[in-house]
Formats: sequence, structure tokens, C-alpha cells
Amino acid sequence: MERGKAIRTHTVKGLVNLQEFNDILTAIYNAPEFDPKMNSLWDVREADFTAVTAPEIRALANFVRANWEEKKMQKAAIVVSGLFDFGITRMYEQILGPATAGKVMIFRTIKTASDWIEGRTSSSNPQ
Repeated sequence: MERGKAIRTHTVKGLVNLQEFNDILTAIYNAPEFDPKMNSLWDVREADFTAVTAPEIRALANFVRANWEEKKMQKAAIVVSGLFDFGITRMYEQILGPATAGKVMIFRTIKTASDWIEGRTSSSNPQ
């Protein structure tokens, strides 16, 4: 966690199993050091989403939404590398975004994601 910058950074690698991911998120949300005012940057460039289904993405978005409503999260940037990953995370963004006060955006580079979180750009085009 980067407390000075108010950004939590998470890295996900390998095959993504949504149940394990939910367990990880539960641990993050319930950790004593969790600060709901911090923004989050998720680096999933080395994650494999090929086993994730659309219903699982909806369930994940609902799970996160429940925690965002309760914790009043800020911004979440998700950094992806491939087109498939972009599509899956974009689906997540479309389900979660309108249903919460928090803001979610998908990016292809850590720099553009960090710039957006830190308010150096308000780009609606994350490319």
C-alpha cells in the first residue's frame, strides 16, 4: 500500500478463479489497515481471465458494489494487457460503474492509470 499517495496497489498473476478472488477481496476489505478513502490500482497484466464467465463477472461486480456502498470507495484503475482481458474487465466496469459512487476505469499502462487516479488527467479514453 502506498499510503502517502492514497493508492493501494494490487497485482494479480496467473489463472483467475473468482471464488479465490472473492476471498482475497474479503480479506482486503476486512484488514485493519484497509482505508476506504484510498484509491486502488489493480495490475492484472499477467492474469489469465479465460476461465471467467459473464455470470461470474456480474457476481464479482455485485460483491464489490456491496463493499463500495458500505465503504464509500474512491477510484479503482484496472491495468490490462490483452484484448480479451480488456473485454472482460470492461464488462466489469460497465456493470459496477453506474451502480456505485466509486469510479472504475480500465487502462493499458500503469502510467495512464496512475495519472487518472492522481487527477492528472480526466481522460475518458484510457488508451
